[in-house]
Amino acid sequence: MRSPKRGVAAFLLVLLAAAGPAAAGNANFTLGLRSLDEETWFPASDQQVIGATVDFEVSKWPVHLAAGLSVSRKEKDLSGFTLQANVTDASFGVMKVWEERSAASPYIGGGLAVVYAKQEFSRFDPLLGVILTVDDSDTAICAYAHGGFMARLGDSFNLGADVRMLFGANIDLFDVGGEANYFQAAVLAGWGWD
Repeated sequence: MRSPKRGVAAFLLVLLAAAGPAAAGNANFTLGLRSLDEETWFPASDQQVIGATVDFEVSKWPVHLAAGLSVSRKEKDLSGFTLQANVTDASFGVMKVWEERSAASPYIGGGLAVVYAKQEFSRFDPLLGVILTVDDSDTAICAYAHGGFMARLGDSFNLGADVRMLFGANIDLFDVGGEANYFQAAVLAGWGWD
């Protein structure tokens, strides 16, 4: 199975190539914690998340186009079973950056996202000598909003913080309706260019 970090890096490179060298923008990585709906995700409702976002200006638009990919995951032992839960989302929207290329640039953004949610239960059966696994997954189209700030250190290094919400992500796992909505807080680091 491909590493989520490699997938994030490949996605970021494709977006950078699409932006073109002339468009000002940012390429940032995020690392933080994601809080999911307790009813659907407990005891794996708090997950570590890694992500990447690229934003770039288009002509004279007052906002940047932005695209991102993030992956969160948690593994939990439950009375002889192991639960693995993960949520991956790809997003596309717009982002308004104030005082770009300054010491501290606040921003807000939002748009549409596609979320993929999966839960897997497994346990080792000593009689059969195998690991028994049952899993289910679902996808949903939903919306996101985020905001935060970026401080430009030197000519191109960004450092900051990002908060993000996903909403309207209705899913079914194991024939039970639930949500993949989340609230996320993360540190941000990356590069900006003029």
